[in-house]
Amino acid sequence: RPYVDAHRHAAVAAKLSKQLDEAVWWRDASIAYWQSINKLPLPEGHAPPAHPFSYYQAIRFENLPGTP
Repeated sequence: RPYVDAHRHAAVAAKLSKQLDEAVWWRDASIAYWQSINKLPLPEGHAPPAHPFSYYQAIRFENLPGTP
């Protein structure tokens, strides 16, 4: 913070916050997927996904490069 102006700091902080949210989403979606395949429990001490795999399957992304 002391090395950049407030506007730039806020912009980078917002991008990092979004990146963290997306990382958590990807982690949960990946774990839900693999658990749907192998039916194994998570090791003790690891949080389960926020939603079942069906939730992640139902999500549709629009206007993204590489998606139909």
